[in-house]
Amino acid sequence: MTIQAIIFLHHFKKIQIKEDGEIWLDTDNQLMKTMLENKGDPAKVRDLSSIWTSIPTMLQYLQDSGLLNRPGIDYYSLTYAGYHYFQTITSSFIRFLLNSIIVPILVSIITTISLFAIDRWLH
Repeated sequence: MTIQAIIFLHHFKKIQIKEDGEIWLDTDNQLMKTMLENKGDPAKVRDLSSIWTSIPTMLQYLQDSGLLNRPGIDYYSLTYAGYHYFQTITSSFIRFLLNSIIVPILVSIITTISLFAIDRWLH
C-alpha cells in the first residue's frame, strides 16, 4: 500500500467518525463529508482539492484491496479491515514473525536437542 493511500485511509476514518458510518464525496466542491444519520449529529469535512486528481484511482485501489465499500454513487464506507487498518497490519506482521522466524528457530532448537539426546543414548 502506498503512503498516500495510508494517509487517505487515516483521513477517511476521521471523517467517517464511527465504524458503521458513511461518507459523501462531494464531487462538485471536491470535499469529503460525514453522512449524518440524525440532525445534530457531529459532522466533519475534508477538502480534497489538493489531491483530487488521484482520488478516483485511490478509491478504486482501496475498494480492490477490500478496505472500502461503495454503497452508492458518491457514498463510501470503510470495511472492518479498513477501519481497523493498523490493527490488521500489526496482526499480519506478528503472524509473519511467528510463522517465518520464531517457528523455524524453535524447530531448529528442538531438532538439535533431540539429535544430541539420541547421540548420547546410542553411545
